[in-house]
Amino acid sequence: MHAVAEKADGRLLPHPTKANEVISAITDASNIYKEFECWMFFENRIGLNFYGYDFGAFLGSLFRLDKSYDAQLAFTDPDFIISLSDDEHAIEMHIVRSALPSKGI
Repeated sequence: MHAVAEKADGRLLPHPTKANEVISAITDASNIYKEFECWMFFENRIGLNFYGYDFGAFLGSLFRLDKSYDAQLAFTDPDFIISLSDDEHAIEMHIVRSALPSKGI
């Protein structure tokens, strides 16, 4: 099992890594485990809004369908973005959080 390495502006998971390690790193960093609402963007042209009840299962399905760990997910409450970039050496994860207060919805 690989440890998640801390980077100044994100986290790095070296390859080879398993989907459950990536999912665990994302859910721990985002503190989202069950119910969620997010937007996923493709090619900077299409956005899809998802509502779900199990964030880890959603991520697992996404990774299986895409066969990679590349993803950009935007959340609105609280406001933050998760960006995953998968290359041949590692998976980079960046989470950008808004300085604005949560809407409390």
